[in-house]
Amino acid sequence: MKELSIVFQMTETEPKSHYFGMCCECNADLEISGSLVEGEVMTCADCGTDLEVIAIDGDTFQVEPAPRESEDWGE
Repeated sequence: MKELSIVFQMTETEPKSHYFGMCCECNADLEISGSLVEGEVMTCADCGTDLEVIAIDGDTFQVEPAPRESEDWGE
């Protein structure tokens, strides 16, 4: 009986290190170096709007204004 050997090659997908998007308030170009995850909040350097990452597609991402949390005064 002939021995059969199977070799699995693991391929590791490198995370992207550069992402590009556009501010939904002032249309400024946004560029992120490093890791990026959906739900992350960032601030637009041009208009100061807090933005939440809602989608990542390859090296591009989409944002929308981050939800504002109201203050809880213990009521």
